[in-house]
Amino acid sequence: MKTESLVIDQNDGVETVPLMFLQAGQDAYVSDVMGDEHLVHRLREMGLYAGVPIRMIRPGNPCIIGLGRQRLGIRCDDLASIFVQVPAREF
Repeated sequence: MKTESLVIDQNDGVETVPLMFLQAGQDAYVSDVMGDEHLVHRLREMGLYAGVPIRMIRPGNPCIIGLGRQRLGIRCDDLASIFVQVPAREF
């Protein structure tokens, strides 16, 4: 699979990609949380909503992300619903 096919949107040097494409140590901002309303509500209660900075601690299933001073473990099936914005030069 080519890297270009993984990019959802690119605007002003910022790429929007699914969270699962981040590498360990990579920083990003949550762009959108989509999916079943109960899943979206649960993820937003955990602090995942548009504009929030995050860091990928450990990719995989489950992945671990840093959100402020907390760490969250998220299953891979939940990751498909989380999109992040990454500066183009980092991705």
